[in-house]
Order: sequence, then C-alpha cells, then structure tokens
Amino acid sequence: MAKNRVVYGFVVLVFLALVLLRAEPMTYLALYAVLILPALSFLIALAAKYGLVITETLCPDYAQKGETVLYTVTARNRTPFPVSALHVRFQAEAGVEVDCWEAVFSVRPLRQQEAVFSVSAPYRGNYALWVDEVRLYDFLGLFSFRKAQSEALTLTVAPQIWAIAPLPLATVELAGQVRDYRKDEGDRSLSELRLHQPTDDYKKIHWKASAKRNELISRDFLEPRRQSAVFLMDHSPVAASPLEALAFEDLMADGLVSALYECNRQGYSISLRTESGDAAFTDDFARLFRRAVGLRFDASETMEDQLSRLVQTREGAMNLVALAQTLSENVCALLRTLQLSGSRVILFYFEALAETDPRLLALRAIGVHCLRFGDTEAGSGVWN
Repeated sequence: MAKNRVVYGFVVLVFLALVLLRAEPMTYLALYAVLILPALSFLIALAAKYGLVITETLCPDYAQKGETVLYTVTARNRTPFPVSALHVRFQAEAGVEVDCWEAVFSVRPLRQQEAVFSVSAPYRGNYALWVDEVRLYDFLGLFSFRKAQSEALTLTVAPQIWAIAPLPLATVELAGQVRDYRKDEGDRSLSELRLHQPTDDYKKIHWKASAKRNELISRDFLEPRRQSAVFLMDHSPVAASPLEALAFEDLMADGLVSALYECNRQGYSISLRTESGDAAFTDDFARLFRRAVGLRFDASETMEDQLSRLVQTREGAMNLVALAQTLSENVCALLRTLQLSGSRVILFYFEALAETDPRLLALRAIGVHCLRFGDTEAGSGVWN
C-alpha cells in the first residue's frame, strides 16, 4: 500500500507539471480527476466494508488425528460496489497444521466468494480456530479497512484406540451404583418396594401394592452386581515445550481410551476419576470416550494427590488402573499401599524407563502390574 501511495504522489506531481507547462482546460480536468479519484475510491471501499458479511464454517468439526477438515471463510458483498481486494488471515492454536495462513481475493457486487483453508492436527485435543484479520482495500490500493471478527470455532481431534492385551483385572463387584445411560428401567432388576417419592416417575408406581396398602408404592430398581474398575488419570500440566507437551498428552490420551475400551470389553463397569467430571460407575463407553476427548491437562492435582485421597477414603479392595506421567517415589509408595491393602493395581507409565529400574522391580515384586504404553516407529501403540 505504501508503494501505491508513492506512485499516486508521483502521478499527481506529473499532472501538476502538465498544468504548469500547458494551462489548458483538459489538463486542469485531468488534474481534478486525479485528485478526486482517491476520494471516490475511499467512499466505495467504505460502503463495501459495511455491506460485507463474513461467515465462517468448519466441516466437519470432529476428526481423527491427521484427518483434513475444511475451514471456509465466506465473504458476501451486499452492495452494488466491488470489493477489489480482501485479505483474510487465519490463526489457530499450537499443534494445528494448515495448508496456507492467508488468502487474498476479490468479491463482485451482490455476490459471494469463499476462501478455504485445509486444516489438520496430528495430536488429540480441542483446538480453537479463528480468522485473525479481515482487511479490505480500495481499488487504488491507497486505503485499507479492518473488519473485526470475534468468532472462534473448535476442532475436536479424537484419540486413537489401539488393540491391547487383556488387562489382568480381579473380580471386584459393585452393587447398586452403576449408571448406564443407555438403558431404561426395563433392563434393570427389581430390588424392593418403597413409599412413592414426589420425584419418582409414575411408571415406577406398583399399582397392586398401592391398592393393598392404600398408599402409593414405587418400585426401587438397582443394577445387577457387576465387576468394576477405577481409573485415575494424571492430567496435570506437562512440563515440556508446547509441541512436546501436545505429543505427550496425545500419547496418554491414546493409552487412556485403549485401556477404557479393553476394560469395557471385558465387562467391567468403570469410574473415571478426574479433577472435574462424573466419577460414577458406568458401562457406557461412548460417554467415557467423550470425556477422554475433552480432557484438558490443566488439573491442579497430580497423580500423588489423587492416590493420597484414594488411600484416605479407604474404599476397600478395588481394581485400580493408574495412568502416571512420572513415577516418583511417593507415587510408588502409595501404589504399594493400595496393592498390599487388597486392591489389584495396574500401572501404566509413559516414561522411557528401563525394565531393571528399581521402582518397577519393587512394584512388580508385590504384584503391581506395570505396563508401558509407547509408540513404535510406525506410530502404533504397544504394551510391554
């Protein structure tokens, strides 16, 4: 734009020289046209700015790792004036890959034009995508107008489920606390009758018993006794550079959903305990998977904090699957306490520890199953 202004200034000087050399009506008319033209260009661009509507779409907004989605910016010109040049600058959170970050195009009067950005992400997570700037230029290239854009769209990239060996879970049963969001009361077993509560659904009313007692009696349903497992996930901030942290979080998320899937496949009800979220036992893997997809690594509690609380609550024997970022001495001590108290503890870690590491040997010596989830050169998850 600075170059255009220099050129325009040079043109004005040329026409001024012509007027001085040949003071004729035509030279004056040409000079006036040169002086008025920027004002006309300015007004047309200003009118086009207020008649320009920018919309953004992301299709689809849910993808697998490495899958390409399209972020489309549509510029609709509602005025009878053309938009000579529209500059769109795209932005995204760290970890997002885009084919290009800028686009420049024109929009004809009463028409619309699109700029399409191909977006992908190699790591699981929720990524914010937005248009950082939309700038409109007049047809002489002397002025520009910035059009504010505040909308941000979210691309959700799902973790990958890898086939893993069956988990060595014990038979630990839990009665009456399983939430299955996929089933209705017809799939549950009748436990007992009780007085009707105002919050009970009318379908729960046992009409025959109500007639005998002359008061409303409701059925009380419980889930059948099932095997259960508790999952603890260390989703505190990862101490690494932004891209290294994304890769590590992605690996942990893959390990989590793979273990959840295998545990669910083995018929266990699962309680996924994170700093926020529902910790109730459930058989609904789709619900657990959605929680894993949106899990943010910003928790204030570390694995040590979660294990300490679990030891203090003394919930009794359980299947415990712990996913730890680092294997500190305190974490090892708490895992040993839970294992020796009768629980079946399965630890999978993500550090590159040698099989002869004293911490692993000490845990395995008392029956803790220590498994490592990692990446091969081909990118597949493996259990060691």
